[in-house]
Amino acid sequence: MKTVTVGIARTYLRTASAAAMLLQGSQLLSISMFGTSEAVFETLRFRLLAAVIIIAFVGLARLCGYLAYAHTMAASTDDAHGDFGASMPRWSRTVLRYFFLMHFRFTGRIDDVTDWHLAVKT
Repeated sequence: MKTVTVGIARTYLRTASAAAMLLQGSQLLSISMFGTSEAVFETLRFRLLAAVIIIAFVGLARLCGYLAYAHTMAASTDDAHGDFGASMPRWSRTVLRYFFLMHFRFTGRIDDVTDWHLAVKT
């Protein structure tokens, strides 16, 4: 049980870190391209906005993971021949697989995924 909780926490931290990295990159871009003062990014208002953006990013990542999972499950149950995703471009199937697995990492059920490669083929 403890390893499941650690795995879930690790997934949330990785997603929040990616959001913070994107936020910091946009700050650097704003400073270098638009001449924004660095003092703008040190205010309490900006820090609260950054926290909200990070939380929203994590929530959006969870939503995308769930939607990929729901789409895959609905499409694989409708598909009688087992060639789900054959008409999709390869990059699209790869992104779908990434979000499909992310759903299981967020829910702590990554060990329950046994035949995920059959559900989302590359």
